[in-house]
Amino acid sequence: MSADNFYLIRKHPKGGFTFTQEFASNDGYSDVRPTNMQFDSVDAATNAAMADGYTEYGLTIHSECEVGE
Repeated sequence: MSADNFYLIRKHPKGGFTFTQEFASNDGYSDVRPTNMQFDSVDAATNAAMADGYTEYGLTIHSECEVGE
């Protein structure tokens, strides 16, 4: 059975960045909540996501995290 999961780096509603675990078989993305872990940089959020566990589809950075957004 396939996990079809991946991590998604997003902007945190209180500033900075966070990650969510998503599933390719779901439509849309999970909501980012103020209670999600908060990181100062995309790199810190990426490192935390990758340390969280195995994903079948790795990690994606949402376009909202682009410079100038």
